[in-house]
Amino acid sequence: DFEDLGGNVTWLEPYDWTLVTHYVAYLAESPSGQERSKIDTDLVVGTTLVRIRPDTSRLNFSHLVVYSRSSLVEQTTPVFMNTSDTIASVSAVSFADTDLDEFDVGGAVFWTEPASDLEYVIFYDIYFANSSIGGIKSQLGLPIQVGSTHTFVP
Repeated sequence: DFEDLGGNVTWLEPYDWTLVTHYVAYLAESPSGQERSKIDTDLVVGTTLVRIRPDTSRLNFSHLVVYSRSSLVEQTTPVFMNTSDTIASVSAVSFADTDLDEFDVGGAVFWTEPASDLEYVIFYDIYFANSSIGGIKSQLGLPIQVGSTHTFVP
């Protein structure tokens, strides 16, 4: 979604990690970690991946920062990277209501997969919504695998 983040972030452990007990990852508004929000629990040494949950609001966060922690204190200067948000939307969505009941809908939904950045797509979610931007929405069924270009509304 536009202005939402999600995905895996990895880093390399320091050359000398003998005093390190944990890593702590945050979304932050600067490379120095100002105005930060913790992503997950403290991560034990040997862990070099943190998952940002899908649909995490980007807000004003421009960086991801990772601090090393010893048994005494969190380091004062983190390693950092800029956040990057990629949007990959389907196109040419079509749906013909073939249900004959007045207040019900049913039939096939077709779409064309994104032309670019498909490698970032994990699955598709289909929603009923009250507008084209999905103001009030209700998910239809389970996520649909990449490679599929249609589903059915029962």
